[in-house]
Amino acid sequence: PTEEALGSALAEVQNIPRSELFIISKVSPKNFSPKLIMASIDESLRKLGLEYIDLMLIHTQECHHLSPDCDMADGTWQTAYRGMEEAVALGKIRSIGVSNFETVEEIQEVLDVSSVKPAVLQNHMDPYNVPLEVLDFCSRHNITFMAFGTLGRHYVMEDGMSVNPVLASQVLSEAKETRQCTAAQVVLRWAMQRGVAVIPSSENPVHMKINLNSFDIQLNPAEMEDIDKMNGQDAQEALSGKAAADKAEGSQEESAAGEEAAENARAHSTSDEGHLSLLEKEAVVTEMNVFAGGDDGLFTAFHGASGKILWQFMTFAEFGSTCVFSPDRTMLYFSSENGHVYSLQVSTGQKVWSIKAGNPFIATPQFAASHSMLLVGDLSGWLYALDSSNGSILWQSMLTGNEIWSTAAVATVGGEEVAFVGVTSSGLHAISVQNGSRLWTVDVVDGVWGTATVSADGLKVYFGGQDGAVYCVSSGSGEILWKWQTRGELFSSPLLKDDVVFGASGEGALFALDARTGDKIWKVRVGAKMLSSPKMYQDGVLIIGVTDHTVRAYEATSGKRLWTFQAANEVWATPAITKSGIAFIGSADNHMYAINASTGDLVWKTESSPYAASPCITPSDL
Repeated sequence: PTEEALGSALAEVQNIPRSELFIISKVSPKNFSPKLIMASIDESLRKLGLEYIDLMLIHTQECHHLSPDCDMADGTWQTAYRGMEEAVALGKIRSIGVSNFETVEEIQEVLDVSSVKPAVLQNHMDPYNVPLEVLDFCSRHNITFMAFGTLGRHYVMEDGMSVNPVLASQVLSEAKETRQCTAAQVVLRWAMQRGVAVIPSSENPVHMKINLNSFDIQLNPAEMEDIDKMNGQDAQEALSGKAAADKAEGSQEESAAGEEAAENARAHSTSDEGHLSLLEKEAVVTEMNVFAGGDDGLFTAFHGASGKILWQFMTFAEFGSTCVFSPDRTMLYFSSENGHVYSLQVSTGQKVWSIKAGNPFIATPQFAASHSMLLVGDLSGWLYALDSSNGSILWQSMLTGNEIWSTAAVATVGGEEVAFVGVTSSGLHAISVQNGSRLWTVDVVDGVWGTATVSADGLKVYFGGQDGAVYCVSSGSGEILWKWQTRGELFSSPLLKDDVVFGASGEGALFALDARTGDKIWKVRVGAKMLSSPKMYQDGVLIIGVTDHTVRAYEATSGKRLWTFQAANEVWATPAITKSGIAFIGSADNHMYAINASTGDLVWKTESSPYAASPCITPSDL
C-alpha cells in the first residue's frame, strides 16, 4: 500500500525532476526466492511508476512479525542480495542496502558475499541505544548508517511506557529551551551531527515541517557529549529519575509559594509540548494580523492582509481558547487542553513562559488588576489567578460545579474588582479578584457555558444558561433583574450594544432583547445550532458562525439576513472583525477565512488547522 500511495503522489507532481527525488523501497523475506526477487522489484517499479529505484533495502534477514504471510523455504537473504545486484546491472536499482543487520559480524558477512557493496545500513538508534561498534564499522567502510526509531516513539507504542523517555529527557529539555525548538529537532540534529541519516515518520505536514527545521539547529560539543552520555541508560529509570528531580524542584517551590499552589504550578515545560515551529524566521508583525489555535495543537499567526502564515507554535493539544494581548501588544496569552497557559512574543511566536496548572483548559485568559493578573478557569472547576509577567499562581479558587468553559468577565463593582465566571452544572459566580473569594452565585439548571457581559456602568451582568434563558442580574448582589426564556441551550455569549442584547440559541435562533426590560425586539430562525457568538460590524451588521457550514450576516435592527458565506464544514468559532470591515473566522474544514463583512465575499482563505476556537486580531484593528 505504501508503494502504491507513493506512486499516486509521484504521478501528481510530475513537474519535479526525477533527479531531485530519492526513492527507497524494500524487499520482503517472502520474496527472497531466486524466482521471486526480480519479479518483486519489477512489481515495486510498477506500483511506483518509475524506471529505477534509488535505493533498495533487504528488509530483514528472515521472517518475523513485520513480515506477515512470510515463507522463506525457497530462498535466503544471500540469494536475494545476488538478485538485487543483478537488478543494479540492469539499471532497475541504483544502490543496495540492508536493514536490521545489527552486529558487525552480520554486516561483514554482507561485504564478504557481495560484489556490489551495500551503500546503506538501516537500523534502530536513539539516544539510549547507540550501536557504537556498528557506527564505527560503517564509517570505516563508507556505509551510510540510516537510523529509524530515533525519536523514541516505540517506547510508548511497543514497550507500553506512558511517556516517551526520549522527548521527555531533561538533557534534551535544556537544549531545546536554549534554542526555542522541539526535543524532536534536538534529537534529529544530534543524530545528523554524528553522521547518521535520519528518517522520522509522520503523516502530519506540520510535524514534517518541524522535523525539516532541525537543519537550522547546531548543537555545541558540550550538548553533543551530554546526549551521548544517555547511551546505555535504562530509559524507564532515566524517566523515573527525571520525575523525581521535577518533584524535588517542586518541593523547593512549595516552601516559598505554599504546597497546593506549587503542586499545580510545577510542570514548566518538562515535555516537548509548547515549543516553537517557525515557518518564517524573524517574522515582522504588521498592523493587522490574526491569531488562532487549532484542534491539531497549532497556534498560528496569519498576515491579516494576505493570509500568509507568519509563525506557528505547537502545543500538541486541542484549543478552545482564543488569546489576549498585553497592553503594549508585544505579548499574547492563551490556554490549551494540555493544561498549560502560555505567553508568547507576538512578533515571533517565541515562548516567554508557560505553566501547567494541572487540568485541561478551554477558557481564554482574561486580564485583571491593571493587567498584572491573568484569570483563567480549567475543566475541573478551578479558577486561577496568574502573574502575567511569569505565570506563577497568585491564588486559586474551586468553584462549585464542574467545568469552566467561559472567560472571566471583569468589572469594578463598589470599588472592588470582580470577576464573573460561568460554570457548567452550577451557574454564574462573582469572585473577588483580590483573593479569589466567592461573593455570590446565581444557580442555573445545567449551568453556564458562555461568557458573561457586563454593562458599561458596571451595574448589570448579562449571560445565557443551559436552561435556555437569558439573565440580567445585579453585579453587586446577583439579584435577577429579568429573565427571558427561549428554547434550546445557550452556548454562546451575549453581545451588548447600547440598550440591546443580542444572542444565539442551541435551537437555531438569533434574537435581540431590550437590555433594560428583557422584552423581545426580534427573533429569527437560523435553522441550525449555533455555538458561535454574534459580533457586530459598524453598529448595524451581526455576523455569526453556524454549524451548517456557513457564516451569516444579519441586520441588527430587524434580524433580516444580509448574506451567507459557505464553508466546507461546521463553524463553531466566533468571528473577529476589523475596523476596516474584514471578518476572520476558522472552520472545521482546516481553513482560516477572511470575509468582507459588508458583502460576505471571500477575501482570502488559508489552509492550516481545523478550528473550533475563535481567532483574535491585534487590538488596534478591533
